[in-house]
Amino acid sequence: MYVNEDLTGLKNAIEWPYLLQNLGFKKINVRTRRCCCLIHGGDNQSAFTWNRDFFHCFSCLRSGDAIELVRVIKRFDFAESVQYLSSLFGLKICNKANKTKKGKKKDWEIPSYIIDRIANQNFELMQIESNIKKINDKISELTKILCNMNKEKNVVPYFCQTIEDRLARLDSDLAYWSYIRNQTLWK
Repeated sequence: MYVNEDLTGLKNAIEWPYLLQNLGFKKINVRTRRCCCLIHGGDNQSAFTWNRDFFHCFSCLRSGDAIELVRVIKRFDFAESVQYLSSLFGLKICNKANKTKKGKKKDWEIPSYIIDRIANQNFELMQIESNIKKINDKISELTKILCNMNKEKNVVPYFCQTIEDRLARLDSDLAYWSYIRNQTLWK
């Protein structure tokens, strides 16, 4: 059994877009609070909606709070859903039923979905770092070519301009991947 205040605090801490993204919802429009419903697998981008406390799907007519949504999507029971949400949003919620007869709490393992989330984030970071390394390698290669071309007297200016344009695009790509890396680190 959970204390009602703990559950209320958990429900107030829910960030719906983050929760929906972690549950696998697609095409989330934060401005209109609409997305495709993962419960029935529909592709209507305005069928599923949410507010601070509840969700509702106009197609499959499912409604409920965040705990109910996790129960339906992940096929968890109530306690597992509460544990999932509390881990996802960094809250510590104590289940009174998790105490042994001597009053000691049971030891908890790190849930597998947390391990999967960390592994996926590390894999994303490895891919991003690989992209950044490739771009840096290409920039240094093109910079050397451009330096050598500037030393020669009979080089067509068009080629130098083409390489400079390519370097500018690579700088833009590098800035983009650096931004994505920082966003991934702060997830």
